[in-house]
Amino acid sequence: MKVTSLLTLWVIGCFALLIPARVLAQQSSIRVYGKITENDKKLQGAIITVYANGSLLKTINADGKYEVNLELGVDYVITYTKPGFITKRLEFNTNNVPPDRAKNPFSDFPIDIDIFPEVPGTDIDKVLQQPIGKILFDPTYEKVGDFASDEAYHKSIQSLLDQIEKARKEAEDKAKELDAQYKKALAKADAEFTSKDFANARPDYQAASAIKPGEQYPINQIAAIDKAQKDAGAKATADALAAKQKRTADSLANIQKAKDAAAAALAAKQKRAADSLAQLQKAKDAAAAAAKQKRTADSLAAAQKSKAAADALAAKQKRTADSLAQVQKTKDAAAALAAKNKRAADSIANAQKAKDAAAAALAAQKKKTADSLAAAQKAKDAAAALAAKQKRTADSLAQVQKDKDAAAALAAKNKRAADSIAAAQKAKDAAAAALAAKQKRTADSLAQVQKDKAAAAALAAKQKRTADSLAQVQKDKDAAAAALAAKNKRAADSIAAAQKAKDAAAAALAAKQKHTADSLATAQKAKDAAAALAAKNKRAADSIASAQKAKDAAAALAAKNKRTADSLAAVQKANDAAAAALAAKNKRTADSLAAVQKAKDVAAALAAKQKRAADSIAAAQKGKEAAAALAAKQKRTADSLAQVQKANAATAALVAKNKRTADSLATVQKAKDDAAALAAKQKRTADSLAAAQKGKEAAAALAAKNKRTADSLAQVQKANAAAAALAAKNKRTADSLAAVQKDKDAAAALAAKNKRTADSLAAIQKANAAAIATQKKKTADSLAAANKDLDDKYNAAMNKGNQYLLTKNYKPALTAYQQASALKPNEGLPKQRISQIQQQLAILGQNTGTPVKAPVKDTVPKNTDPNEKDSLALKYNQGVTEEHIDEPGCEVTRRIVVKGPRGFVYTRKVWSWGQTYYFKGEQPITEDTWNRETSNSN
Repeated sequence: MKVTSLLTLWVIGCFALLIPARVLAQQSSIRVYGKITENDKKLQGAIITVYANGSLLKTINADGKYEVNLELGVDYVITYTKPGFITKRLEFNTNNVPPDRAKNPFSDFPIDIDIFPEVPGTDIDKVLQQPIGKILFDPTYEKVGDFASDEAYHKSIQSLLDQIEKARKEAEDKAKELDAQYKKALAKADAEFTSKDFANARPDYQAASAIKPGEQYPINQIAAIDKAQKDAGAKATADALAAKQKRTADSLANIQKAKDAAAAALAAKQKRAADSLAQLQKAKDAAAAAAKQKRTADSLAAAQKSKAAADALAAKQKRTADSLAQVQKTKDAAAALAAKNKRAADSIANAQKAKDAAAAALAAQKKKTADSLAAAQKAKDAAAALAAKQKRTADSLAQVQKDKDAAAALAAKNKRAADSIAAAQKAKDAAAAALAAKQKRTADSLAQVQKDKAAAAALAAKQKRTADSLAQVQKDKDAAAAALAAKNKRAADSIAAAQKAKDAAAAALAAKQKHTADSLATAQKAKDAAAALAAKNKRAADSIASAQKAKDAAAALAAKNKRTADSLAAVQKANDAAAAALAAKNKRTADSLAAVQKAKDVAAALAAKQKRAADSIAAAQKGKEAAAALAAKQKRTADSLAQVQKANAATAALVAKNKRTADSLATVQKAKDDAAALAAKQKRTADSLAAAQKGKEAAAALAAKNKRTADSLAQVQKANAAAAALAAKNKRTADSLAAVQKDKDAAAALAAKNKRTADSLAAIQKANAAAIATQKKKTADSLAAANKDLDDKYNAAMNKGNQYLLTKNYKPALTAYQQASALKPNEGLPKQRISQIQQQLAILGQNTGTPVKAPVKDTVPKNTDPNEKDSLALKYNQGVTEEHIDEPGCEVTRRIVVKGPRGFVYTRKVWSWGQTYYFKGEQPITEDTWNRETSNSN
């Protein structure tokens, strides 16, 4: 056989056996060496695997070159591959060497192999399941015998080798086309990246990476886009937070500004009020001086018993008129001052209102922030509660369905229904107790507030009437409860009597159903009465509310509301008692019916019992709804009381204001009365003077005396006037000092208040800033932790997929990449790997029309006991067991060889196009190994 023909064939594209000047080895083993290339270029990362007699001997990570020594008497299979490339197999059989020849050295055997990337859509993987060449011992080679290619085998696979060469050329053309597409997509993506058009750059880089998954550049660019977009998003979030904080600061500044303006306005109004009061005091001092002058004039008038006294009287009358005019002026000034004070009070009230509004706005802002956080927590809690409630509902429905299907378990179901009713009743009782306690606390508070009201007598009378009404209602309820108890007893007696016979049981059951309906109707009637009472109470509350225009009426309304609450509590208690009695009756009924179930009609009786249980549940539900309506009504009553209390406060303020007005009017009236008394006194003085004028001589003497008296009085008046002026001046000085001190105190109090307000605002701002910073840090920490956990899971899934893909274990690799893609949906690399693996699996599935079934794994566990049998030895008999399996396009023969405690699986696949492959476990073997190791003779 000529070596040159084989060399020419391998150079064509499959593999090359280069045998230039074969060198004789100095030992009886065979040295095999060569190169592994892609398009005649050294291929990095290639993997060469050597199998000896079907078992893995060694794996070589070739860097373009390899070398291996083969021993004699072994059937070798050598595979050449790389991840993403085709796999070529070569069989090198060193058996059948004569002993004499084995003593002499053999020539080194060079073998060069060229492989290329996998070609989707072709049958190359099928073809390459068999060796592309066989090397065996040729005793005639160069007359002494040596290893050479099996020419006959080579001729038999020539057509397959031509197919491989054609596929290689197609792969080259496709690689060139993909390279052009890759460069085009990359150029477009780079231009978009430069212009920061990330939305279009990302899919273009992903398209380029899909064309060449092994290229790192587009993956790095996608990561850069993600980083840029993440940084932009973080900046936008920070800007939004800063804007929000600025708006909050502006709002607080506006509130502070409004407070400062209100405080300034208040100070100005207080100053104007103080000025008005000083003016009023000045007018009062003038009035006092006038009064003093009047008393002096009266003394002079008493001495004016002469004609000169008449002149003095005329002067006095003039002064009196002036004094009256001054009094009138004082009265007018007082009225003007009152009006001015009213305006000042209104201004102060408005300023206080503005201040309260500002404080309310600040409180609302703070509450809004707290509500937002509370709402988030409440939404989370509500979601959890809803999920739990949905689960409980689903469980209850499932249990109901199960009980319907199982008639035998119906008694147990009835017991669970009774327990549910008892639990519902217990919850209802707890709610009623809590409500009663709350009503009691509210009533106690109202009673404490109303304790000092003046309407104690009216309250006592109304309490008596209400107590009488409630006593009547309680009496009616007791009668209804007694009737219900009597009916329950009759029902129990009827049911007991019905146990004597089948017909009697059915009749008693009908009677019991009627009694139960009557009982429920009675309970409903009691509830209707409670509802009517509630409506009546509402009308009474409305009437009292409309009559609450005075302080005493408000007290009566509060007392009545307390009685109403007590009445409702009593009604609720009666309802609870009725419901408890009904529950007890239902339990007795259930016990009685349990005994009746022994009769032939047990199914019908049980159905009726189920209906009664449903009715009881419906009644309990109605009771819950009535409790909810009662709670709503109580809330409305409390709101009405709050409105009444507010009206009472307004009424008290109005009464105080009216008192102040009455006091002012009384002061004015007193001034009028003083003026009238003065006029009457002046009239009496004039009459006396007229009588005194009757005697001329007496008048002359009187005139002389009056002159002396007048002179003396003038001196006294002058001294009195000086003293009065000094006293008035001293009083004005004292008043001014007092007013100044008062203003100082008010200013100090206002400054202290403003400082407290400023401190509160600063504290609120600081708390808000701290809360925002804390929340921001928590958010950032949570985000960082979540991102780190996500990155760790993503990297673990990607590493796992890469390891499976390197060994061509496609299905677990697909699962790992799908997990990575689910963790980071925007990452392109796992999606590319998923697409590649799905294409590869589709190609493998198209070879036979169905997914290729892997050979049965020879998974024999390692035993510590060498005599312990493995799973194959336990299942199959000693020796060889043959099984046949038909697959589409392929005939599969399995031979299970059991030797002692160990079993091995050998598989032969005969394809419809004529090729046959052999495996030991999952490792390929030769036909000789198949025949030798699975024959019965061995």
